[in-house]
Amino acid sequence: MSLQVYQFNIWLTSILSLLLGFFVLYKNQKNKLNQSWFWTCLSVSAWSFFYVLGTFEKDYHRALYLLRFCNISAGYIPTFFIQFSINLTGSNKNKRAISLIGYLNSIIFTLFGFTDLFIPLVRPICIFNNYVTYGPIYIWFTIHFLILSFFFEFILVKSLKYLSPEKRNQVKYVIIG
Repeated sequence: MSLQVYQFNIWLTSILSLLLGFFVLYKNQKNKLNQSWFWTCLSVSAWSFFYVLGTFEKDYHRALYLLRFCNISAGYIPTFFIQFSINLTGSNKNKRAISLIGYLNSIIFTLFGFTDLFIPLVRPICIFNNYVTYGPIYIWFTIHFLILSFFFEFILVKSLKYLSPEKRNQVKYVIIG
């Protein structure tokens, strides 16, 4: 029973993230903030979609492919969220360099994502039919994810000092979320 609840929640995450992204984009397609939020939602949706498919897949090769795609999608989550944070706070050009580095790293992970250097194999563990075994590039992926995650929190918290009260409340909601 708990496995079904787990799968349901991951499917729900994928569907709701996609719907939220399209809803925000539909409200104003030309707004860079809405665009960056859409891409963040799309990457979360893709990550959770391929995660649930890959972890419970019976065919080994298909599971390996799906979980590699899952992790490639996950590599874009902090990159797009950095862009969203910069757009939300109106941060200066200096902070945009980290965004460019994030995009470059994400592209590199995409290029190496389907090789054994990133994820060489999957194996059963606990309740999962398939769980990734990490290759040598995966540590770089983890560092990328952690550094960008800390950096977007830094951008958001630091911006609270100079934003208008309305914008400050928006940022606070994002930080809490």
